[in-house]
Amino acid sequence: MKKLALILTAVAMIATLCAGFTVSAVDQTPNPETTDKVVFIDGSQDIFITTPYWGVAAEFVTAGDKTLIKLVGSGEFGIVAASPDTVDASEKAYFEFYVDGSEAADFGIMLRIFDTAGATGDIYGAAGAVDYYLQQNGKWEKYTIGDSCTINCPAGYKGYVRMNIDQFKDCTTGYVGNGNSLNPALINGIWLWFPNQEALQGKTVYLNDLAFVNADLTATETQPGGNEGGEAGEAGEPGDNPGTNPGTADMISVCVLTAVAAAGACVLASKKRR
Repeated sequence: MKKLALILTAVAMIATLCAGFTVSAVDQTPNPETTDKVVFIDGSQDIFITTPYWGVAAEFVTAGDKTLIKLVGSGEFGIVAASPDTVDASEKAYFEFYVDGSEAADFGIMLRIFDTAGATGDIYGAAGAVDYYLQQNGKWEKYTIGDSCTINCPAGYKGYVRMNIDQFKDCTTGYVGNGNSLNPALINGIWLWFPNQEALQGKTVYLNDLAFVNADLTATETQPGGNEGGEAGEAGEPGDNPGTNPGTADMISVCVLTAVAAAGACVLASKKRR
């Protein structure tokens, strides 16, 4: 028994180093009712994969039966999430994720979604063209992405964000991707990041529950662009300035291969996180 205890202790230490997580109590707002949900990252899964974005590593904290992705603002930061399996969201109306920005003033979020054919839905092409919804005042409120090319959230926002995926799939740019519209049936990567904004420096934010869903929304129309939020900054040519124009579809492929290789080593850690 003593030998077994030593072995289990050693395994736990290795798992902790592999996952890089800390455990603390964090409340997560309940998920609104959805139908036909396809999960990309869900903190209740045995394994989910995130990689550091621009030098800011993700940690993990428990929230009941969930595991939240914890990030501390430092310059521009976020997550690169790569799926070893193709995700079919072709019959879903919205891309959804959970964000807890309780510590922050108004802030903006940026997004790219990749498919296996090399196409990318890019928020840099979404100004005036894509609607998104926030949980506010007990209901969904509708906004349109403005000139900042960000999903803008009010100070202290904590809840779910939903974006019209049918609109977003056609947001192509010359910065990344092959110029074709995103194919929701072939999704394999999501980059979700916070542009460099004073409101988030040194602040902790949490992400979770990246998914594609169908749902009935009772929405209140608002002015396009919503609040001012964070500014996107000037986008450069692909690779010139990864801080404002992160990556290419090829990098997502690298992330998938790296993630698959790491998954086996981290399986014990992921079990620990459940």
